[in-house]
Amino acid sequence: YIPLPCAAARHQMLLNAFRQGSEVTHALNTTDLSKIVERTSGYSGSDMKNLIQEACQGPVRDLFRTRGNVTNVAASDLRPVNLRDFQLASKAQKRTVSDVEVERYEK
Repeated sequence: YIPLPCAAARHQMLLNAFRQGSEVTHALNTTDLSKIVERTSGYSGSDMKNLIQEACQGPVRDLFRTRGNVTNVAASDLRPVNLRDFQLASKAQKRTVSDVEVERYEK
C-alpha cells in the first residue's frame, strides 16, 4: 500500500509541473494553487499526474478551437494554464481511490 499524497505533496506536484525551465506556463496564483490542492484531497499520485496532464491540454484545445487544424505549434503559441483548466480537467479525472479503500489500509 502506498499512502495517498498529503496536501504538501500535491502542492509540490503542481509546482514541479510548472517549474522553471518547463515549456508549460501557468497563470496560477497562490490562492489558485491552494484551491487545486484542497479539491484534490484523496487523489493518488497517478490521479494528480493525470489531472495535471489533462489541465495542460486546455491551452492546446483552445488553440485548435480558435485556429482549426494547426501544425507546428510552438509553446509560445499557447496561453498559460489557468484555474479553469483544472476545473474542467477535474471533471475528466476523478479520484480513483475510495474512502473505503483508504480506511481498509490505514487500519
